[in-house]
Amino acid sequence: VSRLLVDGTDGFRHIAMHRERIDSFLIALVNELRIRCVTTFFTQELPYFRESIVRSDATQSVLYENMMLLNYTQIDGINYRQISVVKLRESDFDPAIHLMSISEKGISINGPISRLHATKHP
Repeated sequence: VSRLLVDGTDGFRHIAMHRERIDSFLIALVNELRIRCVTTFFTQELPYFRESIVRSDATQSVLYENMMLLNYTQIDGINYRQISVVKLRESDFDPAIHLMSISEKGISINGPISRLHATKHP
């Protein structure tokens, strides 16, 4: 295996008999996969609040080298998908929130959402 998708870390938390050990387990798993040169993508659903998005706490941030946040925003009554880089270890990155579209042609990352705000609200 050279690529692995773990769809939801919450599943590990729900089945763990000793929940206080799950972070140690995930650290060991991530390190073992890294040693084996497996590119691993974890997903995690975050709590959503109208005022803000709660980002992962610091203990989980240590687990991952790169973190992206997928979210929705509503502008003029239209829902848009957005994507942003939260963390990219040992590299510069664009901190802007970008629009993301999913269509029959695949996924595309468009310009920063600030451009949409600028064109919709001059």
